This record gives sequence, structure tokens and C-alpha cells, in this order.
Amino acid sequence: MLYDKLMISELSNIASRVCPFPLRSALHLIKGSVRSWPAIGVLLIAGFLVALHLATLIPTERRNLFRLDREGSISESWEAVLLLSCGAVFLLCCFLSRRSVFATPAVATVYMALDGRMELHEHAARWVAPGQQDVGELIFMLFVGGVIGASLFATYLNARPRERTQLVAICFLMGVFGLAAVGVDALHAYLRTRIPILNEPLVLVEDGGELLAITGLFAVAIACLSEAVRHRW
Repeated sequence: MLYDKLMISELSNIASRVCPFPLRSALHLIKGSVRSWPAIGVLLIAGFLVALHLATLIPTERRNLFRLDREGSISESWEAVLLLSCGAVFLLCCFLSRRSVFATPAVATVYMALDGRMELHEHAARWVAPGQQDVGELIFMLFVGGVIGASLFATYLNARPRERTQLVAICFLMGVFGLAAVGVDALHAYLRTRIPILNEPLVLVEDGGELLAITGLFAVAIACLSEAVRHRW
């Protein structure tokens, strides 16, 4: 969707003026990535899924199938496809470059896909904090995020300059995903019964933010693959 593309580009422009050089370069990479034809295609699909979600505000028989926040919905399945595709693309980048720089992003995106489909964080939450599902989910997701973040940082320290830019772009988009999946989700859990009128807007910010971040990750993965192919041949 054109709106999604313009929003990512505008956010990149604003942030690039106030961010340090590594992040500024990464934001330029993200901005350039969303201009590729594969990225434009997935952005259009993301926009269509958001439109379907908004349409379900009018009750229909199959409204759960089109909502962003329902298990087994079209949106959830699409996110899993994108994340698994990201994992495969990052692994292919490792093969073509003969370096393990993209191994952690590959593992992280595959885990994100499995977690979305199998609800790993929800099952873990029952063990981490019995009787306090929301607290358990928050603790577990923060732990997983810390492990992934530490691994990405270690990879960053041993990466080449261009690879560092790519890793920062990946980290930035994973951070956006984490902010939506953990931060907004925690806020939503707190306000769900206190201010019910905010439920739908927070669902859109949380699940729409996740979808936007995953779409950006796919675009960056394709850009990394294109560069790996150019350097290989």
C-alpha cells in the first residue's frame, strides 16, 4: 500500500536526521529496500490486510479470519510465510557470502514464525509465571529478545562495515517488532478492562506494527540477498 511505503520512508527521513551514523546508514538501507518491486508487492499485501481488519469492525460471519489479532487468521499466516521466507533468504546469504553474519537473523526470524503459529511464548508463560499469563509472556519475550540481541551484538562486532549497516537495519526492524509485540501488548493488557474504548486502536498499533516490521524485514532480506549475489558473481 502506498501509505505504508510513504510512512516507512518518512520515518526513515526523520530518524536519519537525529540518529548516529550506523543507524542513519541502516535507515537509508531500509528506505532503499522498500522501493524494490518485491517490497512494494508485500507492502501492498500488508495494506490490503490492514484494510480487511478495519472492515471487520462491521460484524460479519467470518470476521475472525480477516482480523490482524486472531489466531489462524489470513494475516497471521501471511506473517509466518514472510518470516520463514526471511529465514531462508538470510541462510542463502550466508551460503553465498560464505560468512555466518546472517545466521542469527535467520534463526531469529524462523523462531518468530514458529512462535506466531505455535504460541511458544504463551506456553512458556504458564511455566514462567503460573496464574499470571500476561506477566509470564512479558518475562519470556524479554528473555528471548535479550538472547537474540546479545547474539546480534556479538555478530556486529565481528562484521565488516557494510554487513554492520545491514545488521543495524535488521536490529532496528526487530526492535520495532518487539516494541509492538511486547511494549504495546503489555500496555493493551493493562488498559483492556480499564479503558475498553482503546482496545481496537491498540490492536491496530500492535498487530499492524508487527506486520509493518515483518514486511520491512523481508524487504531488507531481499536487499541483502541482491548484494550477496552481486558480490558472488
